[in-house]
Amino acid sequence: MEEAKSKANYSNESQQTLIKVVEYLAMDVLEPRALKDIQEGLGISKDTAFRTIWNLKDLGWVEESAIIGGYRLSPQMINIADRLRLAIGDLIRKYQGNYKEEVSNG
Repeated sequence: MEEAKSKANYSNESQQTLIKVVEYLAMDVLEPRALKDIQEGLGISKDTAFRTIWNLKDLGWVEESAIIGGYRLSPQMINIADRLRLAIGDLIRKYQGNYKEEVSNG
């Protein structure tokens, strides 16, 4: 019975698509992408692309460019990425410090 639990599939297509759209937009955070570009770039339907962008906009993770059209990651999403980058940097410095202490204490 335990083996059956480990083979369970908990993936969710909508969540997977949402992540793919975020990754697609993250390829160039300053360049807005048209809905059609997102759809074709990811091989998803127009409806799926629209619903995913709508949900990301609702969360504040994507914004629509009023000047040239298209969608891009919002400053809120970029701030999340920056906080993650800083946290990883702090963690690396912590472990580098611990490594230096271990080496010096020999």
